[in-house]
Amino acid sequence: MATQLSLLILPVLLLWLVRRWFRRSLLSDIPGPPPEYLFGNIRHVVERSNVDVMLEWQEKYGSSFRVQGFLGLNKLVVSDPKTIQYVLSTAAYDFPKPEPLRIFLTAVDGENLSWAEGDVHKRQRRIISPAFGPRESKELLPVFERCAENLTAHWKDALVNHEKDGSEVINIHQSIHSATLEALCEAAFDFQGESENGDILKELYTHFNENIFPPYQAWMNGIMDHLPVWVVPPLIKFLPTRQLAFIRRHKRETFKIAEELVSEKADAISAGKGKKDIFSLLIRANKSEDVPRLRLSEQELYAQMSMLFIAGHDTTAGTMSFALWELAGHSDVQTRLRNEIREAKATAHANGKAGLTADDMENMVYLQAVLKETLRLHPAVFQVPRMASRDAVLPLSQPIKTLSGEIISQLPVPKGTQVIVSSGCYNMSKCIWGEDAYEFDPERWLKDEPVKSGASVGVLGNLMSFWSGTKACIGWRFAMVEMSCFLVEIFDQFEFRRTKDVQVYGDTLLFPLVVGEEDKGAQIPLRVSIASRD
Repeated sequence: MATQLSLLILPVLLLWLVRRWFRRSLLSDIPGPPPEYLFGNIRHVVERSNVDVMLEWQEKYGSSFRVQGFLGLNKLVVSDPKTIQYVLSTAAYDFPKPEPLRIFLTAVDGENLSWAEGDVHKRQRRIISPAFGPRESKELLPVFERCAENLTAHWKDALVNHEKDGSEVINIHQSIHSATLEALCEAAFDFQGESENGDILKELYTHFNENIFPPYQAWMNGIMDHLPVWVVPPLIKFLPTRQLAFIRRHKRETFKIAEELVSEKADAISAGKGKKDIFSLLIRANKSEDVPRLRLSEQELYAQMSMLFIAGHDTTAGTMSFALWELAGHSDVQTRLRNEIREAKATAHANGKAGLTADDMENMVYLQAVLKETLRLHPAVFQVPRMASRDAVLPLSQPIKTLSGEIISQLPVPKGTQVIVSSGCYNMSKCIWGEDAYEFDPERWLKDEPVKSGASVGVLGNLMSFWSGTKACIGWRFAMVEMSCFLVEIFDQFEFRRTKDVQVYGDTLLFPLVVGEEDKGAQIPLRVSIASRD
């Protein structure tokens, strides 16, 4: 019996070893940076503060290069538009997220759209999409306007009788973060003013980034690549770290509130009293599905609530904060944007409008150029890993010269290869955006052809900031309406200048930190003053 068993096991083991060697040998011929000790290059790949290193590698090795993870595990980093189009659109469901990452996402916020793959993803997206349509997003403008007005009123109060020049240094990110959280609570869930559930959620998500991403993220990421999948859930469930304790509490509290909210909104819809917040629209669409097996389960509905908070709050707050940071360093851009805003408002009033509509803001060419340029340089998610679920051949728009000297125009990747799609490297590729790709220049969006990319990617301006294909950000229109509204209100009234000797960078999920003051948490200190109307 033992002999028979060994005869069965030996070929399987041999096949596994051959396949592993084949995968290593294929990828080992792709150029890439030399590894550092046991953990390879994973620290530079995972930690966003190392963006300069990633861009250097892109310039040196091209838009597809090899990096090494823990114990020499080869991975591919891709920013080639043709490759991105294939991985995220053409063959998207053949490149799911790695399983350890999906398990972590489930622990954080359940089986929602960001976790889902394959048929489950198709089913969830079909139900959720209508809540984020163009009309639905634009109808939320009054909510964004109220929250933006509250923000500007807060800054005006801070400037009253302050210093001789009427200016004050303000941590603008803290204020914007609070304002966008307020906007999301009302626009997505109809939490208005003070409410017990709303206050609990605000407390949870005010310091979400600080609590969820550990300082040892890089080495943990490397080790997870080698752990059996079944080991990961109990580690997340029982390890007594501060971050994991917060994750467990976050999910417990969010799901408890979501359960109450789903019941309340379902009853209101049945009684003909449903509202137009995103969660109400989502529940209405789910109830309208005729085939029960195609509906979202209650647990899936609860999980969407958590996703909306994570994806719809920190990301927009970070983007707007970096827009202010960039314009504070470019006074000419700031002045031009302010002039466009005031001219648009004057035209609207002359035409009998009470204010600007979402369509008016969408048609403000320079405002949209500023937003696109901010999104280009400061994408909320710098890169995301995907795993080849089958042997595949990746198309390339730029040929690669392998270490053995061969020129290849397509890249074979064996099943199990981790492909890291880098939106940040794509957004700042000199091959795509020109030699000034690292510079903030909204003028590039006023040209006939701002992008040199041969393949169409993304949902906005050939940018990867909202990702691309079947997994593109479902709330990108919501985000653009919100950010347009806030920037119009802010730059109409205020002028911003940078303080001396302050350098800022974005950490995970665009969490802004000041160099040398990371222990103080998220901040972008700017000198704020009332903008002249002369």
